[in-house]
Amino acid sequence: MNSWKILILLSLFLGPLCFGELVALAPTLAKTPTPAAKTVAKAMVKKDSPLKQCLERIEKTKGLVLEIKKTVSLKLLKKEEESEGTLKAIPPDKIKLELNRPIKTELVLTKNKSWLIEFPVFEEDPIRITKLKSAQGNDGILVAQIFNSKKFFRKFKILNKEDRGGQILYHLKSIQKLAGLNKIEVEVDVDDVEIKKIKYEDELGNTTTLVIEDTDWDVDIPKETFEWNPPKNAEIQEM
Repeated sequence: MNSWKILILLSLFLGPLCFGELVALAPTLAKTPTPAAKTVAKAMVKKDSPLKQCLERIEKTKGLVLEIKKTVSLKLLKKEEESEGTLKAIPPDKIKLELNRPIKTELVLTKNKSWLIEFPVFEEDPIRITKLKSAQGNDGILVAQIFNSKKFFRKFKILNKEDRGGQILYHLKSIQKLAGLNKIEVEVDVDDVEIKKIKYEDELGNTTTLVIEDTDWDVDIPKETFEWNPPKNAEIQEM
């Protein structure tokens, strides 16, 4: 798989950062936040309890299954890449994204390892696997922060919010100034206490939108879901 295609598939989690930049930033992201950042985070938590309640609910669930639809709008190429599938998670650090369209792919993120699996269209072709090098696990990955409320409020500041009659749209920015991350939006359903949409834009104007169409809570997900042994004939590359 070409590198740019891999980055499009990873955009759900990596935002505008290439993986090399993510690894370079990880030690900084793992540091204890400054007193100023803590003050901002606490203030935002008090003022925006619906988002806080939603993130805490996610964090406390034993297992979560999301039916998702993802759209990546590439400004320079003037095209859109659409995909749909399922995200399974055992908070805070086991996440698996399965996309069934247009090509079957799986992205697995755990505390110690991450990999992308592309299944072939034709049976005679090999499975392609991209191993992602990250000593810090998924600490710096954008969407992974929704599975850890404390990290979320340490890393993101709420600029403002819009009440949309039962749903609140939060406009966020990164406290720690992640490179290239310009606009972030999170939409929360107040009655259901669920995140319905995540949207963000990079410095080139490319936009990624993740719509959560259905959410199952407290699901028993086997730990084996996040483990996988590649077949002998698989093509493996590192990134």
